Amino acid sequence: MFESLRKKSAINTLKSLLKTQKRERKTWSLDNAASIAVLFDATSEKTRKEALEWAAELGKNSKKVSLLGFFNDKKPPVSTPDFDFFFLKETTWNYAPKSEKALRFMKAKTDVLLVLNPSHLIALDWVAVQHPAAMKIGMPTENPHDFDLQIEIPADKSIPYFAQQLKFYLQKIK
Repeated sequence: MFESLRKKSAINTLKSLLKTQKRERKTWSLDNAASIAVLFDATSEKTRKEALEWAAELGKNSKKVSLLGFFNDKKPPVSTPDFDFFFLKETTWNYAPKSEKALRFMKAKTDVLLVLNPSHLIALDWVAVQHPAAMKIGMPTENPHDFDLQIEIPADKSIPYFAQQLKFYLQKIK
């Protein structure tokens, strides 16, 4: 019961934030964007590895790529990863991030925000809603959001497939 109350509070607050938020929207491709922020679920080693590999690929073309991972665990990871991250204990009771790294990431203006959140974690939705990126792209979520583009992928596929589909659709838009 307490968990459903926490989630309901988070969703209501996210809806309120979305009503008051004003951001300058612009369509970008991954080729012409100068700065890309990648927000991802770092809990699973497989997802974390795939997100980091894709971010490295994005950064090869002299783009500024910033990363923020979220560990859905009350304790920080045993070995400190080489990317900025926050974990469950660094959120408020309704999952709003309170870590310095997450708050800094939410304020950084970028051309594109990529949200890799296959588990629909509310803490990641908090960051995505408050991020001022000109274009926000993510996986479908049941939680409130303001994505400019959502790409649904089959359950048996993962981040490389998402990246492939994203490139395909962004080339069609431009």
